[in-house]
Amino acid sequence: RPPTVRGAAAARPNNTRKMSPRLAFQQLTQPFTAAQLIALSVGFFALLNPLGGALSSACFPFYRQMSRKDRAGWATRVPAFVHAVGMAYLSYAAFFEERLWTNPWHGSCESMKSTILVSLGYMLYDTLNEVRCVLTCPKYKATADMMTHHVVTAVCMLAYLNQVNTRGWEWSFSSLTSLMLGTEITTPLLNLLWMLRKAGLADQC
Repeated sequence: RPPTVRGAAAARPNNTRKMSPRLAFQQLTQPFTAAQLIALSVGFFALLNPLGGALSSACFPFYRQMSRKDRAGWATRVPAFVHAVGMAYLSYAAFFEERLWTNPWHGSCESMKSTILVSLGYMLYDTLNEVRCVLTCPKYKATADMMTHHVVTAVCMLAYLNQVNTRGWEWSFSSLTSLMLGTEITTPLLNLLWMLRKAGLADQC
């Protein structure tokens, strides 16, 4: 006689399949409105800036020997690195899991919208942070191309989301997500190269 399973385990389905990080991110952000998600994103990256500097000071001796300008640049690039890695992965996952290449101008999902809103929050944070660094550190120079990139990106995202809310252009989230994948996929390596140069390790890699 085959062995029997007792209790609730007999009726419990075998759901051992792991949830992908993209779907977990979608469930995590689903309860929030667009404005709340943008505000949370700004707050997260604003907290990550001093936290990254404090952890770098505790872990890396060379960080404490940097000039104030380089420390400000380092602390700014920690959130930039985290943002670029997260957005590149989420865009990549959405692109392949939703098979966007089959019809890149149609198709949308909640994680695409949340990815764009989190990225918008980062753009707003980084623009304000660059202004803060210029005002508090006289030797810190915000590059015009980076400031222009963040301001223009934030304005375009706001304008696009406004069109989505008023005209229901949900189908275009796929094209914007694909564009984000192309623009953010190289940013982690650029930030990492800058950090290695400041640490004096670029020639060893």
